[in-house]
Amino acid sequence: MRKLILASALLSTLSLPALAEDPPCLPVDQLAAKLAAEFREISVGQGIGQDGKFMLVIFASPNGETWTAAMVRPDGLACFAAAGTDWQERHDPAPAAEEGL
Repeated sequence: MRKLILASALLSTLSLPALAEDPPCLPVDQLAAKLAAEFREISVGQGIGQDGKFMLVIFASPNGETWTAAMVRPDGLACFAAAGTDWQERHDPAPAAEEGL
């Protein structure tokens, strides 16, 4: 519940458009600074999506209490995608390769 309130506060400061419109966006460095200042979140992972059309970046607080996902366009504009609580880092070992493959 706390994260929902915090996410609502963050979104309201980003001039949230109507829900049917695109999510709020701002330059990625500004989003990172805002998440660090307000939630103590830092970038903990990223990956390229949709044939290079965006990069998904996950920000999380040091204890995993909160997290935020943002889609960053090639022009550096970051758009809020999701937020939540209880972030858990996973470092599962890769599955063993089958012989003959």
